[in-house]
Amino acid sequence: MNSILENLVSTERATKGSRLDEHDPKEELIETIFRNGTITAVGILLAFSLGFLTHWAANPLPWQLYDLFAVVPILLGIALQMRALSMLLDMSSLRRPIYERANRIFMVGLIQTACGVGMAILVDLFGISVGGTAARRLTTSHTAAHRSKRRQAGEPCAPPSGAFLSSNERTSALERLGG
Repeated sequence: MNSILENLVSTERATKGSRLDEHDPKEELIETIFRNGTITAVGILLAFSLGFLTHWAANPLPWQLYDLFAVVPILLGIALQMRALSMLLDMSSLRRPIYERANRIFMVGLIQTACGVGMAILVDLFGISVGGTAARRLTTSHTAAHRSKRRQAGEPCAPPSGAFLSSNERTSALERLGG
């Protein structure tokens, strides 16, 4: 029984060497208030990144293969931001080298996410410019088809209510065209 307790105490002492309470007195520590502010900033920016990804994923337009150029950097950036947050939440992040490493990882993740968001904007602009042309063609053909049906029925050829398709009509029409 006594040897079991000695083993537990020796194991406790061996693991304590990596804890904050037995740090090198020459090692510089970060103020907890400063670290807490950093944790708050990292958490808020991580939440914005996740919110953007969620909003973009809920877009009703179908995903294309070229969307991966934006999704992959965003996901990698979010993973790095999460890693930095988990490092900052650990008590060992009060040590300056660990704190600075977590900050570097967070900044790389933030830049990666920003590049992905930029790519997402470019992908959406490209999709709108291509989709806008197709939607204009669809609107014109929809209006012409509507007028043709009205003429055959002997009704006046007034344009349909609204000169453009609704967003749901445009989305379904674009899906039928394959893009």
